[in-house]
Amino acid sequence: MDVRRLLHRWFVEYNPLYIVSAALVLRGVNLLSHAVDLQLGVPAIVELYAWALIAGAAILHRAGLRRPAVMLSLLAVVYQGDLTLHTETCAYLGTTGALASAVWLASFALKLFALARAMRLRVARSAFAVPILGASMLVVVPRLVRVTDAHTGGVIASSALFLVLAAGLWTSRTIESRPLLDDWGRTVLRRATLAVWSIWTLLFTVHVAFLFSQRAMDATALAPLPFVLATRFVRREVLVWMLFSVAVALAPWSMSLCACALAFRGRRIHASGVFAPLSVVGVRHLVKAGILTMPVTTLEWGVWSIATGFVVLVASVAASVSLNRRRDLATSWQE
Repeated sequence: MDVRRLLHRWFVEYNPLYIVSAALVLRGVNLLSHAVDLQLGVPAIVELYAWALIAGAAILHRAGLRRPAVMLSLLAVVYQGDLTLHTETCAYLGTTGALASAVWLASFALKLFALARAMRLRVARSAFAVPILGASMLVVVPRLVRVTDAHTGGVIASSALFLVLAAGLWTSRTIESRPLLDDWGRTVLRRATLAVWSIWTLLFTVHVAFLFSQRAMDATALAPLPFVLATRFVRREVLVWMLFSVAVALAPWSMSLCACALAFRGRRIHASGVFAPLSVVGVRHLVKAGILTMPVTTLEWGVWSIATGFVVLVASVAASVSLNRRRDLATSWQE
């Protein structure tokens, strides 16, 4: 192998400098956070670097360098996981933290679309919705567990973990390439997709574990989750009910999780189908914890009424668009 070919292999196809760069930035922001009080400055640097990774992936992909573009994309996926624990910190910063969390969440969603466009991917709605749900939980859950007791905090954190994992297990999350790929290209896409979901699952689990480590929350609330989630892979109804029974025996509150899992069985569903019952579970726990209360005064009823009106409007428009699209597809197939 001549020198030119060796250099091309090491610094184009398998360039180790990408990983070195990502590690240096992560180490640098860690040192910076200990040296200077920059509570929001450090996450801003991380966000800027994540956008730089996506831009680099786009440039490499356009240049026909797909392998290094995939490497940068996977690094961008890692940086999507809030490596600096920014969302947990924002829970203690009041209004400023709430605004910073909202900006981070918006940037998270935009980066997903930018990354898909950079790599020329056709991404199913559920493949967008599931990570955005996870990011939303990273923003909301630290604020909720901060103002609750140990048991309620454990239930909230465990429910959030269930919501995200269940959304991933019971939706399609299809990702395809817009350009035609050969056999090896399809293999790379399949492996990269598996790596993406594995990375995000691991990082979200780490965030939940961090919450449990920072507060004396009831870790037994996590016990029923494996049994309820396992029903996704079980076909025999007897085994399903056995798993549900074990989960409820470990934690009676998990009956609501079992009800969700039971509703999902028997058919493949889209993201819109999975989030409706999951949101009911979330609201139930918020009401039980006293974080979300029913309206009493005229002002509260007015706020609830307006909020419900907006929700119904958005849901109605979404349903109309979805049904019309399905009708058009059915008509095109008949023609």
